[in-house]
Amino acid sequence: MSLLGPISTLGRWREEAFNVDFLGGRLPVGATLSRAGSALYWDADGRLRTAGENEPQFEYDANGRPCGLLLEPQSTNMVNYSNDALHSSWVVSGATKTGGYEAPDGTPTGVRIDPVGGSVAGLYKGFTLSPLAASITLSVYIKPIPGQLGQLAFTMRNDTRSTTISPYGYFSTETMSVSGGAEYWSVQRCPRGWYRMIGVFPTTNYQAGDQLRFYWGSTSASPRPAFIVHGMQAEARANATSLIPTADVGGVSRALSMVSIPTPLFYRPDVGGALLIEAVPLGPPAADGDLGYLAVMNDGTNGNRVGIYTRRDSGGVFKVQAVVTTGGSTIISTTSPTMANLYDGRPLKMGVNFGASGAESWVNGTAIASSSSSALPVAPTVLELRKTGQTGFYYRTLRYYDKAVDMATLTAR
Repeated sequence: MSLLGPISTLGRWREEAFNVDFLGGRLPVGATLSRAGSALYWDADGRLRTAGENEPQFEYDANGRPCGLLLEPQSTNMVNYSNDALHSSWVVSGATKTGGYEAPDGTPTGVRIDPVGGSVAGLYKGFTLSPLAASITLSVYIKPIPGQLGQLAFTMRNDTRSTTISPYGYFSTETMSVSGGAEYWSVQRCPRGWYRMIGVFPTTNYQAGDQLRFYWGSTSASPRPAFIVHGMQAEARANATSLIPTADVGGVSRALSMVSIPTPLFYRPDVGGALLIEAVPLGPPAADGDLGYLAVMNDGTNGNRVGIYTRRDSGGVFKVQAVVTTGGSTIISTTSPTMANLYDGRPLKMGVNFGASGAESWVNGTAIASSSSSALPVAPTVLELRKTGQTGFYYRTLRYYDKAVDMATLTAR
């Protein structure tokens, strides 16, 4: 994070009135994060760490590189005993389980699964589908054991309706990749040799209250590898969020995370300006519904605002929408063309110029909207990051200029 000059001088003209680098692991001066409860994230040491109430999640990838500030929506884990694979509700089949292994959070709560014969060997974990949503996402952390080569299989079964999702997802412990079932399954590489298997399933013909079962383990093909397991999650949504620990009762929720930055730190209502955001959306391309406000500068109503909104239209088409409203009059509210690579793991760069001479918006170097009508919101009081929607974002940078800037260059990928 860097503020160009002390806060007392931020009102003066300068190249950048506000410049935040979230990859540095700090919130800007004057900003606050709100989240009613704790949340987990991968820290710089490669462990799952708990952020306390209103504490930011600055996450790092499997190579120890900063991902940025993680802001997530509200979500609920339907599974009980999520981190206790020794509990009797985690049922082994054709295998044994042994505790005391290091888990992603560094505690000795990881459990090793060893095949003991038969054609398959693994675990089952049941849970109740509640609430019903268009999709359900399953996830679990798996740590392959060196020398234990083979395939692990993952699937979900609806015991109430005697149906099994097919095809299975297959994870090769030799290539550390999904080798089948890619329409449902993906794998996320995590620190310290852990991988998170993530499956997204439609819930067509399911009902709330159905008893579901998540299976993961070896297939009938030999060899059948041993592995370490931790942290199961089932969410009524179409993308996996950070792990939500549960004990004897499922249905535990994590609250939405949002950052608020007072606009008096940077905004000049007499000249307009430019707002630029660089962020990485999280989740698979099958995400349902709106993805939400990435950022919105507002006065508590829709009368004066500058916003950047990510959305999914019918047919799985992803778009980015810029909004500028002043005095209750909408100056621009136009979506980008189809963005097939919204979830390609690269930053999404978005910007909005606005002022007395009009407004324009750009995404990844492409103009998506413009207007010559005066676009000067009179009294926005706060800039909010991660306002609404279904998915989370890694926020990398935030810049604000108190003048129009070269959007084509600054938002080019």
